[in-house]
Amino acid sequence: MGPSAEPPREAGRPHPELDVHVLSGPQDPLFPALAALCVTPEQEEFSGSFAYTLQDWAEANSDDALLLAFLLDSTPVGLALVKRGQAAPDWVPARAASLHGLKIATRYQGRGLGRLAMAGLMTALGTHWPETDKLVLAVDAANDAALALYRDCGMRQMGPPHAGRLGPEYRIGLTLR
Repeated sequence: MGPSAEPPREAGRPHPELDVHVLSGPQDPLFPALAALCVTPEQEEFSGSFAYTLQDWAEANSDDALLLAFLLDSTPVGLALVKRGQAAPDWVPARAASLHGLKIATRYQGRGLGRLAMAGLMTALGTHWPETDKLVLAVDAANDAALALYRDCGMRQMGPPHAGRLGPEYRIGLTLR
């Protein structure tokens, strides 16, 4: 098997396991590896770079911001920033958390890791913020891949489209409990 070949999957395991790590701060050992990950320029236009999301989290400097790293065989492959309370946008309902910048690095896309990341994210929310009863986010109407993922995960539109940074965006959510 060459260095870029995907390892064979075990029988009965249709998807790889994706571990979730909650970063403790910019000094976390995963921070540099996450900053080095990339998405396509089109995806970066929609949700920013990995470095941008890491900076957003570091600047929040709050117990109301949670940064999750997604690991495949101990290798960082993605991240997500979740905010609540004062760190969240003003349209986010009480007891809800808002998702920002969910990313899977380009070289790991197309393997179902986005869905696994969403499942891991919801589990982490239940562990770290058990009082959170809803997950919400804003997504550009033109971001078909993200919309498909979020809808497949059970998220539904919350009202009419809003004016976003790049054009119309949907605010969508999922009740967790």
